[in-house]
Amino acid sequence: MSNRKIREGAQDQIVDTYLITLRPRDDVQKGWRVVTKHLIFTVRSPDRSKRDRLVLTGEADIVDDRTSGKSRA
Repeated sequence: MSNRKIREGAQDQIVDTYLITLRPRDDVQKGWRVVTKHLIFTVRSPDRSKRDRLVLTGEADIVDDRTSGKSRA
């Protein structure tokens, strides 16, 4: 959906924002984690305005490439 650059110490990092669509459910809350095969997202806002689906706005968790040894692709 979008990304923004933040500065932590001397390092710039990009925060990617995604829309995640799920079946309707009432238990998902802000701050929960969504884990996929390749990425982990933190739920920023659940949108329950549609009866047939739940749309989450989530941010991909930041991984520091210098310490993990992996890239975030």
